[in-house]
Amino acid sequence: MRRFSIAVAALAAAVAACGSGSIREGGVGQDQQKVINGIDSTSDQDAVVHLYYFDRNAGGFGGCTATMLSPRIVLTARHCVSSTDGYSSCDSEGNVVSGGRIKSDHPATSMYVMLGASPSFHGKADGQGKELYLPDSKVMCNTDIAVIELANPLVNAPIAQIRLDSPPVKGETITAVGWGITETGNEPSHRQQRTGIKVLEVGPYDRSGLALGANEFEVGESICSGDSGGPAIAESTGAVVGVVSRGGNGASSTTDPSVACRGVNTRNIYTQVAPHKDLIMQAFASTGEEPWLEGGPDPRKAKADAACTEDSECRSGKCVDGICVDPCGEGGTCADGYTCKNAVGVCVRSVANAATPASTGGGCSTSGGGEGGTSGLALAAACAMVLASVRRRNNK
Repeated sequence: MRRFSIAVAALAAAVAACGSGSIREGGVGQDQQKVINGIDSTSDQDAVVHLYYFDRNAGGFGGCTATMLSPRIVLTARHCVSSTDGYSSCDSEGNVVSGGRIKSDHPATSMYVMLGASPSFHGKADGQGKELYLPDSKVMCNTDIAVIELANPLVNAPIAQIRLDSPPVKGETITAVGWGITETGNEPSHRQQRTGIKVLEVGPYDRSGLALGANEFEVGESICSGDSGGPAIAESTGAVVGVVSRGGNGASSTTDPSVACRGVNTRNIYTQVAPHKDLIMQAFASTGEEPWLEGGPDPRKAKADAACTEDSECRSGKCVDGICVDPCGEGGTCADGYTCKNAVGVCVRSVANAATPASTGGGCSTSGGGEGGTSGLALAAACAMVLASVRRRNNK
């Protein structure tokens, strides 16, 4: 997470410690950063959103990256929703060596989401937090992950697939997406991505100068301050497999924090999502929604037997005679109570089990009203004024 201040601090050993800073007055502007050596992020990555902490009473604000997992559920890093005592150095058992302790958690209602690849700070936030779901641990090591439940569903927001049953594999490639500081100090307004990032190690792992907990994995040069909480997207499936925790190369600069994020010696650490499946599913249980599991159907689409008008409305991708149907399995097999209609290769209810199709095409419950547009309160104004006149740095 970025903390905003007039001075730019050294990035030191971590990319992304976060916390609260003082609210400062300034001119109107936009938040503009990118991942190291990145290119413009595309519309198919719109599930990646800008996350802001803003608390007028506490005098704090900051920015991170996050991912929409459902219309109401947002995935990010723990340090993006908490105040910490600084940068984190950990051992392979997930114990703190230095820094990385959680001092306090921000109120859920002080967390805001902004959609789009180039969010504007001249209007309202798109969503506001209602509840935080956090690991029991009070350190960033091995558990730097958080889930935010929004007060209202963002019904038109894209959502991401997620890998909940297995860790990333050494050698597989990921894409990093976010608003992290650029390698040149330039600050483009468009969300950035970097593809072809190899997973170098999967924890537990320990070598001189670097240790990974069992719930972490390592990549090289890619992300920087501001990408905190952003997703590692598996290029083989498009599923989120981790969130940005910390990293760097040990270098520092009082004028250019990106120097700590560049070069062949840079090592960045992600928290795996799969070991935190129970935490994530706790949030889904609260909202009554379903996760989009890696390789599975979009849970917002209609299940079999629901009414439909076209194939794209159905999880199976098949709408026949106004009803969503599942394709027949190998050898014409279907679930109990269904028969394979070989002419079209789909499963239909047996005559004895025929039922009236559901009247709704919805595949999940999204309680709450409308778009979930939330007044940014002083968020938009304060952030806009601050962003034009200050540079960002990590929280100490």
